[in-house]
Amino acid sequence: MKIKSVASAVMTLVLLALPYSASAGHLFTQASTNTPTWIQAGQGIAIQQFTVENNNFDSGSEIEIDFEEPTDVPAGADTSTSDWWEFSTGDVLRLNLPLEDATYTYTFAFDASESCQYDQCGGDVGADYAYVDTPGLFSSASIVDTVGEDGDPKEGDGYFTWSVTAVAGEFSLAGYRIYTADGIIDGTGAGPLTQDSVISAEEADDAAAGVVSSARSLKPSSYTAEPDLIPSNVPTCVSSTFVSGVQVLMGGDIKYFAEASKQDHCFNEEDDVSFLPEGMSAKDMGSVTGYLTSVLGTQFDVYKLQ
Repeated sequence: MKIKSVASAVMTLVLLALPYSASAGHLFTQASTNTPTWIQAGQGIAIQQFTVENNNFDSGSEIEIDFEEPTDVPAGADTSTSDWWEFSTGDVLRLNLPLEDATYTYTFAFDASESCQYDQCGGDVGADYAYVDTPGLFSSASIVDTVGEDGDPKEGDGYFTWSVTAVAGEFSLAGYRIYTADGIIDGTGAGPLTQDSVISAEEADDAAAGVVSSARSLKPSSYTAEPDLIPSNVPTCVSSTFVSGVQVLMGGDIKYFAEASKQDHCFNEEDDVSFLPEGMSAKDMGSVTGYLTSVLGTQFDVYKLQ
């Protein structure tokens, strides 16, 4: 897993611009300050989610994405064909959703394929929408309690960050609804989104992971050879699901250490996953470094915010 830096272009979301209405909907373009957001392969947006709909969905697992033509043609867009902004042939979209219980990723392609390399290929997709039925994926999802409900935000910085990126092709996002067992994550609960919100896919995913913040980057404590200690999502045995932890690069191998509260998840044997002590947060790199130094008997180049 690589560590990247997020440039200061990561959007600053302002509470006053949020569309706080009693009837939450799926389009973030319902906010007067928001516009459809066009991205192409290698680009994405980091979304700060301030509210969710306070009603769950029985299956806890559906994704709806809406697409809309931008009012102004973005720089770099090829408008030689009429489907330049649509979700269409060759387009692949990826969601990266860090929730309280785990981090969920889901990638789906417009084109149907018998040898699909993504979580889903084809299905109920069209020029201005994509509907994905994901049985059981979000059935145990837990949304952080700092966010507000039904268009009513909590005071302060009550939000969580997630990302949408373009794996291939190009398309223009306008809204979404993600049905989970703990509420519906919808477009009207997002902060401002415009074409200026577009950053690289790497930056968007890192912002969602909380690895970096605006104008800050992960840097090592020194620049010697491994072993290295790096903040990292830890893969589970459930496709597209990750939990909080760190990774140690040592002797050419990767060793994962997940938070102790995640022991009820299943992990792949080949991923070499151990657990941090009870109550130790993977974000507390000072405590993590001290613990792993004593356990593994070595000093690390520690990657942390500087």
